[in-house]
Amino acid sequence: MKAFDLTTALAAVLLASGCQESASETAKDVAEAQDKAAQNVVTARQDATKKLNEADTDLASAERAYGKAEAGARKELNSAEAVVMVKAAEADFDVASTALEGRYQVAVQKCDALQQVEAKACRSAATMAHATELSVATARRDAALVAAEHHKQ
Repeated sequence: MKAFDLTTALAAVLLASGCQESASETAKDVAEAQDKAAQNVVTARQDATKKLNEADTDLASAERAYGKAEAGARKELNSAEAVVMVKAAEADFDVASTALEGRYQVAVQKCDALQQVEAKACRSAATMAHATELSVATARRDAALVAAEHHKQ
C-alpha cells in the first residue's frame, strides 16, 4: 500500500511540475513576445505613415484646387480633409491595437511562470486589461470618425 501512495505522490509531483515553464523558458517566451510586439508596432507605424502620406498628397491636391476655383473647392477641401481625418483615425487605431496586442501577448507569457490558480488569475487580468484598452482605442477611433463625418458637411 505504501508503494502505491509513493508512486501516486511521485506521479502527482511530476505532473504538476511538468505544467510550469522554467524561468529561462518564460524569459525566452516573454522576450520573443516583446520582440514580436515591437516588430508589429513598427510595421503598423510604417503602414500608418504610408496611408497618411497618401492622404496628405490628396489634401495638397485639394488645397491647390481650392486656390484656383474657390466656389466648389471648399466642399472638395472639406471632403479631402475628412478623408485624411478618417485615415488618421484608422491608422492611429491600427497602431494602438497592434501595441496593445503586443502588451497582451507579453503579459500572457509572464503568466506562464506562475502556478495554476495564479496563472489563471494572471491571464484573466491580462484579458481584462486587453479588452479595456481595445475599448478605449475603439472609442477614440469612433469619435474621430464622427468628427470626420461632421467635417464633410
